[in-house]
Amino acid sequence: MKNAAVLLLLASLPTPALAQSTFHGNVARTGVYESAGPAQLGGVQWAFKTGGPIVASPAIADGVVYIASLSGYLYAIDQRSGQEKWKFKSRMPIASSPAVADGKVYFGAGDGNVYAVDAKSGILQWKFATQNVVHASPAVTGGTVFVGSWDGNLYALDAETGAQKWVFEAGRDPVYHNQVGFQSSPAVVDGTVYVGCRDAHVYAIDAATGRKKWDYPTSKS
Repeated sequence: MKNAAVLLLLASLPTPALAQSTFHGNVARTGVYESAGPAQLGGVQWAFKTGGPIVASPAIADGVVYIASLSGYLYAIDQRSGQEKWKFKSRMPIASSPAVADGKVYFGAGDGNVYAVDAKSGILQWKFATQNVVHASPAVTGGTVFVGSWDGNLYALDAETGAQKWVFEAGRDPVYHNQVGFQSSPAVVDGTVYVGCRDAHVYAIDAATGRKKWDYPTSKS
C-alpha cells in the first residue's frame, strides 16, 4: 500500500492576496507576510493528493502553489482550483521547502542535488550536485542561491546558471570527529548569511565571499 499525503487549502472570506515565495516568508526568515492574514476561514477550498508524505512547506507565487513530497515529486498546483499544472521528478525524496524567484523554483533533494526548474513549465534549468542529501530550503537573493548540504558545506550558487560562486566548509563533530552537515535553512540579512550546523555552531558568513565573520558554539542536547 502506497503512502500518500493531502495538501489542503482553506478558503478565507474575503480571500486576501497571500503569497509566500520562500520558507518563512523571506530570506531573512522572519515569517512575516507582506499582506494581512485572512479575517475568517470558510472551510476547505480544495484538497490535492500527492504520492507520498509531505514534510516541506509550500511556496506560493503568481497564483501557483509549489509543494514537494517524499515521493520525489515537486508539484505545481493552481492556487484557486487545486488542479495540477505540472510535476517534476527527482530521483530521491524531497524534504526541502521550495523557493521561487525570477521565474524559477529552487529546492534540494535526497539525491544530493540542488535543482532549479522553470516555474511555468517545470522544465529543468540546472542542477548542482553536492556530496550528500539536501534537506534545507534555499535562500535566493541578489542572483545567488544559498543552501547547505549534509556534506558539511554551505554553497553559494549562481541563480541563473547553477555555477558555484563559493563554498564554506563547517567543522567536524568534536565528539565523533566526523564531518557534520547543514540542515537548517540559511537566513540572509545585510550581506551576511546566518545558518546553524550539526557541529553545534551558528555561523555568520559573508554573502559575497563566503568568508566566516564569526561562529557561536551552542550546547548539544
